[in-house]
Amino acid sequence: MMEADRALAHDGHLEILDMFESGDRVATRWSYKSAGGRFAMMSIYEFNGERIQRDWGILARAPWVD
Repeated sequence: MMEADRALAHDGHLEILDMFESGDRVATRWSYKSAGGRFAMMSIYEFNGERIQRDWGILARAPWVD
């Protein structure tokens, strides 16, 4: 998944800042920096075995992300 995201956003820097797990769900806080600005992302993934069953996310322009 990270490789696919990097291929789409090859002109920027994608970084995982935090990752938390609870049961079959994983929450991830991301930072993305490019010439277009800085963005913060929050994603929640629900797994079924080793595969993502469902996911939710939000993307926001975030000048406070370091």
